[in-house]
Amino acid sequence: MSMPNNKTLCCACNKPKITYSCKGCLQEFCSTHLSAHRETLNGELNGIIDNCNRLNEIMIQQNQNQSSLQQIDLWEVSSIEKIQQMAEECRKVIEETDIFMQHLRRNFHQLTNELTQVREENEFNEMNLNYLRNELRKMTEEFYNLAKVFWEEDSSSFVNKISVETLQKTKHSKWKRYGYSVAGGNKQGNHLNQFAGPHKIVLDIDKNIYVVDYWNHRVVRWKPNATEGEIVTNGSKDGNEMKQLNFPTDVSVNEENHSVIIADRGNRRIVELLEQNYKVLFENIDCASLIMDSRGSFYISDCEKNEVRRWKIGEEQGVLVAGGNGCGDQLNQLHFPGYIFLDKHDCLYISDGQNHRVMKWQQHATEGTIVAGGNGNGNRLDQLSLPAGIFVDDWNRIYIADCGNHRIMRWCEGQKEGQIILGGNGCGKGSDQLHCPNDIALDSDGNLYVADWKNNRIQRYDLVLDFIHCFYSLTYKSEVFQTLHLSV
Repeated sequence: MSMPNNKTLCCACNKPKITYSCKGCLQEFCSTHLSAHRETLNGELNGIIDNCNRLNEIMIQQNQNQSSLQQIDLWEVSSIEKIQQMAEECRKVIEETDIFMQHLRRNFHQLTNELTQVREENEFNEMNLNYLRNELRKMTEEFYNLAKVFWEEDSSSFVNKISVETLQKTKHSKWKRYGYSVAGGNKQGNHLNQFAGPHKIVLDIDKNIYVVDYWNHRVVRWKPNATEGEIVTNGSKDGNEMKQLNFPTDVSVNEENHSVIIADRGNRRIVELLEQNYKVLFENIDCASLIMDSRGSFYISDCEKNEVRRWKIGEEQGVLVAGGNGCGDQLNQLHFPGYIFLDKHDCLYISDGQNHRVMKWQQHATEGTIVAGGNGNGNRLDQLSLPAGIFVDDWNRIYIADCGNHRIMRWCEGQKEGQIILGGNGCGKGSDQLHCPNDIALDSDGNLYVADWKNNRIQRYDLVLDFIHCFYSLTYKSEVFQTLHLSV
């Protein structure tokens, strides 16, 4: 009996030896070169830590904002009334910078903790290093894009000028074309790193992603940078017991009491989960989508009745706010209202799926207005195909998961056509493709998340910072004055 041949080629020395696989680079190494490979990775980690420490030293030295505010105050007192408006502009720029700096410091503190943990556990590979390197690079870029203040003194007895020069974000937001998976993406399944039809996504203030996992009858929470999710519900098979879900369609997170409200459509009920205690809030509703307003009322779409009602806890009927006039395509009708969004003015936006349009209903209105689509099922820029998740930004632009066209659209209210902002490159699983996107969400930094239904993944698309140059000036007569410049 001959000895079995279990040798493979080492990628370093190219000799047949007993090898060991590195899960980071997916290469095979013999024992000698595996140690050398680990030393190389250690060197890369040390480089990241050194860069992190250097950025920390620079950030500590950057503490000019408070003194800048004091100089602005002194300048305002010594100047005439026309200067006061400019002083206020300066304050706003610096205060916004302070707020962003606090946010940056929190993220930086989290990164340093992750670096410390990686170093102590000594468990990392190329994927971990790439993540740490990219996070540090992004923080460095954000830091150097902060507003910087400097003063220039000028002596003159003629007309002098004081100016504020800064850069501001344009409202014409855009995102990187290529996305990357932050949850799922491991084919269809019921493991903790898999989905079976991600139907709805919601982000909380900590950027945890709550995913309604439709065919798995569960809601899963993914923490930032996690490799698998945590089951929020009990994760058992579909059923109608209190702790079971049956084809859930939506989820909402109450930040005040940290409860989770779930649209349990298959069981025709809305349930609240608080500290592992389940409570039925509303029953006998064919609920596709729900949203809670600032007063604690719930807007719930009923696909069976083709209507949206506003409910308060304890009510048995709710108040009709949209539709309710039978299935149809008239302005007072809906046909499968799948997703809803409520803006800060309590205007209700409805994704009217089978009518291939998005409707807007004002408060107390008896009919809605078409704000996107409504020109039949199609892929032209004036058409939608089975529109799903929607949200509206501060400029009243409507973002739509155009499910049947495998793309994300943006419509400006009043325009006849929309704009493709993501996808639209055919049905597929590439990083610039989508396959029946079902929902969209934004985090606090403006990054866009997409529930890519048939690819069973949540894709993130990073915001591209697009700035415009702003310059404000004011002239007045003075013997000696200071010129104030703020630049980003």
